[in-house]
Amino acid sequence: MRDFFWAPFLSLFSLNFYRRLQGRSLGSGFLYLGYLSLVVSLWSVLMFRSFSLPVVNDLVRWLGANLPEMTLTREGVRMALREPLLLSHPQWGPLLFFDPTSDVPKPEHLEKAFLVVARRKLVFRNPATAQQQIQDLTPAAGVQRWQDLLITGERVTLFWERIKPFALFLFFVAAGVGTYLWKLLAGLLYSLVALLLNCFRKERLPYGTLLNVTFFALTPMTLLQLASLQFPESGLPANLLIALLVTTFYLILGILGTQKKTGPTT
Repeated sequence: MRDFFWAPFLSLFSLNFYRRLQGRSLGSGFLYLGYLSLVVSLWSVLMFRSFSLPVVNDLVRWLGANLPEMTLTREGVRMALREPLLLSHPQWGPLLFFDPTSDVPKPEHLEKAFLVVARRKLVFRNPATAQQQIQDLTPAAGVQRWQDLLITGERVTLFWERIKPFALFLFFVAAGVGTYLWKLLAGLLYSLVALLLNCFRKERLPYGTLLNVTFFALTPMTLLQLASLQFPESGLPANLLIALLVTTFYLILGILGTQKKTGPTT
């Protein structure tokens, strides 16, 4: 149990730890992936609460104070505006542009903000890729029941306050499940490298043991990936090539570095 609890630390340097893994069942590897995913999920929620959540709260407060009243109807958006309106955040610049005079955003308005809203369509411009996505604001033809939806800054604020606890929980679950599936797939792929390394052992290990060792050998790269996300300005490498090199090194450590040494015979 102590080995299991301290595995994220011991997997970084301990040959004895990897040697003891060869006597463990494959189930311990799958269980460890769950433990590792839980650690990543808890870290992700902590970072979200510390860094992302204050940003979202600030954005919602700004929307609550500045968002014009709108009603989403079957014919599109009805705005309480007579002229186009640009909403510019004091820190992030122009974010929203509303045009109550057009059904479709005009080409000359698409560069004014990241989100351009007309009566029947909106256009979102991805700030990272500059790609534009168009969304229809009218319901599909097959929709029979429809109820107009009033959107105000106050309603947006109240809605966020209600869903905030659920958002944290869903973020926790999504981070845990996503990490588990990601590392499970990575473990299956890297087990092919483990099979190749196993050919150089004098005493071959069964595939179940190799997969078990592989699951634990994913830890160092996982910690490096977390560190690169935590400190993006540090320039820590966490690309696929580095992942292949780091994980292969620890597979060599766990598979070849733990085989029994035989002395010369006389």
